[in-house]
Amino acid sequence: MSVTETSPSATRGPAAQASARPKGSGRPGLVGRARLAAALIANLAYDGRRLWKHSYLTGIKGAGTLRSRMHMTGHFLEYGMSMRKPRGGFGKDRVALLCSDLDRFAHDHGWDSTCEISLRTLRAYRDFNAGLGMDMTALDAELAR
Repeated sequence: MSVTETSPSATRGPAAQASARPKGSGRPGLVGRARLAAALIANLAYDGRRLWKHSYLTGIKGAGTLRSRMHMTGHFLEYGMSMRKPRGGFGKDRVALLCSDLDRFAHDHGWDSTCEISLRTLRAYRDFNAGLGMDMTALDAELAR
C-alpha cells in the first residue's frame, strides 16, 4: 500500500472518529463540568440582575421600563387582532393599562414615537372592534383627551 492510500480500517472505528472530531469536543471530565456549571451560574446571576434592574415586570422604574410595558401591551393587542376568529372586546384590561401608561409617559417624559405607536394601536383596536359591532364610546372618549 502506498503512502497516499488508506487502509479500510483507518477510515472506520473509534480511532478514525476520534481524529475526525475537533479537539476539545469530547465529554468534559469532572473539572470541566465544574467549570461549565460555574460559568452557567455566573451567566444566570448576570441575566437575573439585568432582568431585575430593567424589566417592567418588577415595577416601573423610569421611562425605559414604562416604554417596554407600552410596547408589550400594544403587541398583545395587535396579536389579538390578528387571530383568526378574535372575540370582540378582548383585552379591555390591556386597553385601560395602555391608555393610562400613554397618559403617564406623555406627561412625565413627553411625546415620542412610543406614544405615537401606542396611540395608533389603540385607534386600530377601536376600529377593529367597532367593525365587530362593539360599543367603543368609552375608548373614543379616552382617545379624544
